[in-house]
This record gives sequence, structure tokens and C-alpha cells, in this order.
Amino acid sequence: MVTVQVKVESGHVYQSVKKLVDDAIPGIVNAEIEGLMLEAQKAASGNYPRGSVQGYNVPLRRGQKYIRTGRYGRGFNVVKTGYKTKRAYSLINPVPYAPYVGGNASGQRQAKIHAGRWPLIASAVNQQAIKLTDQINTRIKKAIRAEGMGL
Repeated sequence: MVTVQVKVESGHVYQSVKKLVDDAIPGIVNAEIEGLMLEAQKAASGNYPRGSVQGYNVPLRRGQKYIRTGRYGRGFNVVKTGYKTKRAYSLINPVPYAPYVGGNASGQRQAKIHAGRWPLIASAVNQQAIKLTDQINTRIKKAIRAEGMGL
């Protein structure tokens, strides 16, 4: 929870609050959500190394003959889907077989052959979302202090 202490000095409070509401807070919220979604992308993709399929942290099955192409890992993108006051980012993978490797948005439909080896996409996002409120509150408090408004 963020508590704002008000201090009035010749219009300084109004200017500081306006600057926080118009500039700082939306920027902080967007940056934190996008950053956490990028972390979720890394986790959900099996730590896809962006260039070489050798760096996946997902173990091969014993006797696996399939050669990984990196298509699944490269398919992930974080996309801003909310505008103005709606802050929303989506983790998208349009690869047709993505739900079978990492599950769907509710963590279902992962094929048994991938279960326990490939991370669930929904779990990767949920693990990052847990951190979101604390990180946003910390950054907003710093912005309020920087404007000389206490906290």
C-alpha cells in the first residue's frame, strides 16, 4: 500500500502530484509489468537463448531423436495490449503446437510427453505476477520521495 503525505508550499504539491499521476506512475507501472512479462517469457520458453537451441534448460528425453529447431522459443513475444489507463501486457506464442508444449492460458492442455520438462506458460506468468505489487509500490514510493513529498 502506498501512503502519500501532503505538504503544501506555494503550489508545489499540485505540480508534484500532477507530475506523478501524468508521468511517473504510468511509466513505472508499464515498465514493471513489461519487465516481469519478459522474465516470464524467458522462463516459459525454457530459457530460450535467442540464437542457439543448445542453451535450453529443458532436458532432452532419454533416447530423443528429435532435433530442436528453436521455433517454440523464438515464438514468444511480450505485447502491450492495454492503452491509456488500462495497463496490460500479453505473453503470446503463435506457434501452433505451443499449447501442447507449454499449456494454454489456464495451464491446461500440455501434452503428457512435455509435462514435467517444459514449464507451463501460465505458471511462469503467475510466478512473476506475484512480485508485481511490491515492485510497483517500491518504485512509486521512490518517485514520491524524489518529488519531495515524503514517505
